[in-house]
Amino acid sequence: MKEYGGYFSLETVSDTCVSELPPAIDFNTARNALSALIKKNKYKSIYYPRLMCGNVKKTIQQRFSSLQFKEYSVNELLEPELVITGSNISPLYYVNYCAIKDSFAKNLPEHSIIDNAQAFYTKPNNKNANIYSCRKFFGVPDGALLTCPTPLSQKLISYRNIHTRHLTLRHYKNANAGYSDYLKSEALLEKSVPAGMSKFTKQIMEHIDHKEVITKRARNYNILESVLGESNQLQFLLKQRESRTIPFCYPYLPKQATKEVKNLLIKNQIYLPTYWSNVIDDTNANSWEKLYASKTLFLPIDQRYSESDMHHLLSKLNKHCAFSY
Repeated sequence: MKEYGGYFSLETVSDTCVSELPPAIDFNTARNALSALIKKNKYKSIYYPRLMCGNVKKTIQQRFSSLQFKEYSVNELLEPELVITGSNISPLYYVNYCAIKDSFAKNLPEHSIIDNAQAFYTKPNNKNANIYSCRKFFGVPDGALLTCPTPLSQKLISYRNIHTRHLTLRHYKNANAGYSDYLKSEALLEKSVPAGMSKFTKQIMEHIDHKEVITKRARNYNILESVLGESNQLQFLLKQRESRTIPFCYPYLPKQATKEVKNLLIKNQIYLPTYWSNVIDDTNANSWEKLYASKTLFLPIDQRYSESDMHHLLSKLNKHCAFSY
């Protein structure tokens, strides 16, 4: 039985496709790119979203103990519940959630930091810093990109402590076979110091057929949207997505959303992530933040899957969620 979702296997490359990485500073991880940016600009404080991976904040707090985090919530449109002006002394760190908020991110004040980890193909906003993650979109062991108005002077040595065993085990066997190795790789990356992207990852990134990736992601997203759109309680949010935006996943909130759906799908080898789990028990988080973190199904639409795969996914999902199919 084919598996859906979960961590990637080793990315497919093409000998006929040779493309340079976009003009940016390459890093081994996105959090190390953020660390380098904070160090360069000597920030004393930062506006930081509550709806954000808790491990990233933890790492930054450990590295910059004097940095003050001014935590903010987002509303149902995933926009900050605070007044944003160009006069803010502290930079605003904003997440382009699932590549839905391209338009909003374009209008953020200067010196903001845009987290495009879930929006790899979104063009950078030149007046702000932009952070991208390769591992969120492709089967590579490391890799992140940073663009910013003023370049960093720091010279980085390519990351060497890469682990690829989980990528190959998933490719040749299955997700469970490489899962423990995947966790080990993630733990090592979490502890890693800022370094350049590994030569291994860079070579893969330069031989990916990006046109094919873009085509498949857009097609798969549209298939799910055509079937699930009417029953998706996040339709008001997805309508904000620019049609030309290359999607990260398909966020789906069924009308009868339950926490058990993910566990039921696992039995069908459909592995859906839980993003921002740290806010589920956060008493300061609002109801929308908790809803996005606890009950939204982030369905895979990436380049690993064909049209028939999307219809198979829908047939399995239809057993547990109420929609017409």
